[in-house]
Amino acid sequence: MDIIEKENAFELCSDTGETLGAVEFVEKGDKIVITHTRVNEELRSQGFAAQLILKTIEKAKANNLEVGATCSYAKHYLETMDKQG
Repeated sequence: MDIIEKENAFELCSDTGETLGAVEFVEKGDKIVITHTRVNEELRSQGFAAQLILKTIEKAKANNLEVGATCSYAKHYLETMDKQG
């Protein structure tokens, strides 16, 4: 599986090109805000959503942007990261 960058999104794609999950975001000023995270049901609880969020964080860091979220999963993930330091 590969993670492909699209406009305002990263998509998790199978070897055949099928989209199996995605994280969507918007850029607002000096921040990337994650608005939606989804992974196909059969792939849940395997860390794929976290990988998508990490790609978004990498993009933000590369562009000197902060990361926020309106998506409940991403919010929880970011809060957990903050607590772990």
